Amino acid sequence: MQSTTIAGVDLSFRSPAVSVKCNGRFYCYFFPQNTRQQSVDFCNDRCTVKAVDVALSKITSTESQYHAIVSTLMQIIQHHSVSHVVIEGYAFNRKSAHSYKLYELGGVLKYTLAKADIGFTVVPPSHAKMRFTGKGNSNKVHMYEKWIEHGFPCLYSVFQLRPSPNNVPNPIQDIVDSVALLV
Repeated sequence: MQSTTIAGVDLSFRSPAVSVKCNGRFYCYFFPQNTRQQSVDFCNDRCTVKAVDVALSKITSTESQYHAIVSTLMQIIQHHSVSHVVIEGYAFNRKSAHSYKLYELGGVLKYTLAKADIGFTVVPPSHAKMRFTGKGNSNKVHMYEKWIEHGFPCLYSVFQLRPSPNNVPNPIQDIVDSVALLV
């Protein structure tokens, strides 16, 4: 029996992440926010964590950002022969002046997946948190604690960061969220 390869997408403008689950192994990709993150390329027996070669901070127009994010996600999805994508839905209680950009980006991604004949499901953030932690309103610290309990590597070491008891920085929280969609 052939294994299904699925992807989880944590969509954002600052720090999107995509993880691919194939034969029990996870391949986690993130968009670097600084020069130090660009060199991240970690691999162990459970997962790979790798920066994509796109610097979103250098892209000035919104439409060019849409294109850069979606085309990069599609390259990863197609490289791994993903048959289905799980997209984290919007947190509608988070209102910002730029929320419409995230909604548009989600629409572009869904349109592109449909055009490529790749199935997708949109999952509310609370559903992904419930499945991953047992608690639908888990905060980022609790999500990261469960990441470690699930046997994934210490991302603070991967990114050479000092852990904070009250905060999980990007792109760590984005990688965790993208994997939580698949567990």
